[in-house]
Amino acid sequence: MIQARNATRADVPALATALAGAFRGDPIWSWIAPDLDRWDARAEGAFAPETAVKIRYGHTYTTDDRAGAALWAPPGTWRGTAGDALKVLWPMFRLTGVAGSRRGIGVLRASERA
Repeated sequence: MIQARNATRADVPALATALAGAFRGDPIWSWIAPDLDRWDARAEGAFAPETAVKIRYGHTYTTDDRAGAALWAPPGTWRGTAGDALKVLWPMFRLTGVAGSRRGIGVLRASERA
């Protein structure tokens, strides 16, 4: 039986790979970052800091094979800190570029309003 467990920092590289693969064809991510060559080159690097930030909150789960992850942010922590944003900013910008960053920020703003 496969059991979920809390992810650790040692899991981050494998989870970044799994998340990059999982979201490669996702409709929203495909709109934010449509260049698949760029995605393949940079998505793992973009998901690694985000995963590491979420692990700090203690609600990131995986299995021993690290085939996937569930990243949860408890109430009051989903925005993170300014330091968290700085850790994620550059890798995400490298993945999405200027236009994709604008689209991604629009998605975040719409989510916040909802």
